[in-house]
Amino acid sequence: MRKSNLLAIIITAFVTFTASAFDRESWNELYANQLKSNEHAALMMLQERHIILPDNAEKLYISTQIFRFYSIRKQPYYSQLPDVPTSFDKFQHTLIEALNDEASGNNQASYAKLKNLINQTKVTHDYQSRTLIEYQLCLLLSRMGEHHSAKFYCASVVSHLEQMEDPFIPLRVAYRLLANNYSYLGDYKTALVKYFEIISNSKPYHDNSGNYNDIGNLLVDMGRYEEAETYLLKSLELRSEPNTLPLAKAQIMHNLGNFYLTTDQFDKSQQFFQKSLEILKELDHQYGIALSYISLGKLNTKLGHHDLSNAYLHQAMDMAAEQNNREMKIKIALSLSEEYLARKVYNVAIEYAETAVRIAQNDELPLFEASAHSLLSQIHEQTSDFEKALEHYKQFHTLEINKRDIENQNAFEALDLSKSKLEEELQNSKLVLKNTEQKHQLDNLTQRDMMNRMFMVVLFFIIGGILYANKKTRQTAEKDSLTQTFNRLTILDKIRRHPQSSSGSHKHVLVLFDLDNFKDINDSYGHPTGDIALKHVAKTIKEQLEEKDCVGRIGGEEFLVLLSDVPEEQIWHRVEKMRETIEISHFMSEDHQSLNLTASFSYLATSEKLSDFDILYSILDQALYQAKTNGRNCIVDAYTDPIDNVPHPASKPMTA
Repeated sequence: MRKSNLLAIIITAFVTFTASAFDRESWNELYANQLKSNEHAALMMLQERHIILPDNAEKLYISTQIFRFYSIRKQPYYSQLPDVPTSFDKFQHTLIEALNDEASGNNQASYAKLKNLINQTKVTHDYQSRTLIEYQLCLLLSRMGEHHSAKFYCASVVSHLEQMEDPFIPLRVAYRLLANNYSYLGDYKTALVKYFEIISNSKPYHDNSGNYNDIGNLLVDMGRYEEAETYLLKSLELRSEPNTLPLAKAQIMHNLGNFYLTTDQFDKSQQFFQKSLEILKELDHQYGIALSYISLGKLNTKLGHHDLSNAYLHQAMDMAAEQNNREMKIKIALSLSEEYLARKVYNVAIEYAETAVRIAQNDELPLFEASAHSLLSQIHEQTSDFEKALEHYKQFHTLEINKRDIENQNAFEALDLSKSKLEEELQNSKLVLKNTEQKHQLDNLTQRDMMNRMFMVVLFFIIGGILYANKKTRQTAEKDSLTQTFNRLTILDKIRRHPQSSSGSHKHVLVLFDLDNFKDINDSYGHPTGDIALKHVAKTIKEQLEEKDCVGRIGGEEFLVLLSDVPEEQIWHRVEKMRETIEISHFMSEDHQSLNLTASFSYLATSEKLSDFDILYSILDQALYQAKTNGRNCIVDAYTDPIDNVPHPASKPMTA
């Protein structure tokens, strides 16, 4: 016991010393390079950095970066409180809760939590943590369209970071946020100066594709189309490099599609929209797919392809309803109204525009309501109903005036914030930051002295402890947090690296299965019961596996199993045993009802290497679709059983 306590103290001291002494710029460079070449290694860097840092603002910032890593890959991330949480633990937990609220669209709840954290930093005089929360408020308010208030927080963040000798949030990140707000507020010149300042001060490892994308979109708003195209294409060039996140590539392609739509270059517009849509379908990114359908609907309206436009827009409307995205519903209703106006089907055009008005009024979205009234005015003018045209124009005009009043009010409120708070807070922060930095320097010297005294004696224990911590971190990073099976990235990596079968009479078996009617479980008993079902199935399958086998959750209710070196005569029986075990086993719902479910299976057996997994997955996916078609709760051999030639999209993306 004494030895383990001593080891814990030594490791804590060592990693604290390492965290303090580490060159942040070198770490950022290494992380950026790992992010491009090895996502697993990049995630481990974040997690290890979070472990070794003391409880301070930088540790909070790293926790937000871990959240972002998972979020952009459509994986959940939550902060778990220990049994006896410290004030720092509670602060961090609330911060991650606020980010999850924002990710789920609950912006007001997120804003309330962040403001509460701001108030806590005032009491504790922790201006570095306050800087981080102001950074998050700047992000949130920008996304909410509150650009005057966002600009205030952005400017405060920049001022605080510029005072730090070695800022824990990269200044270029804060500068870009500030430039975005200048752009939204119509101060294009200042925004461009900021963007170019960021690019000119970039290091070789920095990714400027986002800045080029922002500059291109800004120049489109300014009507400088030739220059805009240059910057958008430069962003595309950078995002076409290997290991770029597919979602980032889809974003720039969609922006180029909008650019060419604006400049009436319809062939190019369609090419980029379709390329973006292909990537988004591979990612199963429902929000992005819906936006692509809206854009393709607008494009085909301009081309006069009204049936195709109508199909795209109605498909987008169905997706918006599934996602319960009210703003998207309004945009689609307006696009459909414009589509029927172009076809001179005035009654339907009016119906869709009035639908947009109703939704906008219910959700208190005056900008969209103004657009709908403007469109209704145009429609009634074309039908010579000048009285109604004038009525809708007056409503549009009133909303526009109210909009300007609100913008002016927000501007004055932001100005008041700046006058009454910013100067005082900046003066206080200078003193506090100076004291904080001096305290950190003193702490570093004390820790360095302690380490020099102990280092040679306990080197062996330190290395052992660090290796153990690395092993635990690696294992955590590889697992799906809900089912404790391997996550998508890990299971695909293990399959692709798996060697050829050791015997000609033995084969590797890839099994793909999907839970039948899983949505009914969620709808009837709630998502917590759905989570119980997923954990139950994962545990059931893991009990059927041998030492060399593995299972991973690749998305939703879909799992992938690798069975290694299975004798040919046992292959079908192994797969059938998994299917049967799921069918006959029961689990308890959250309200203590006994439930069971079934699953549809496809499998293929091969003695070859599995490095060409993408091709094998396509075959498995077609067979799984056939199993669903055959009535569910059955097995289809992807190589030997008949497969109907029915095209369908892959259920989950396999790019890793």
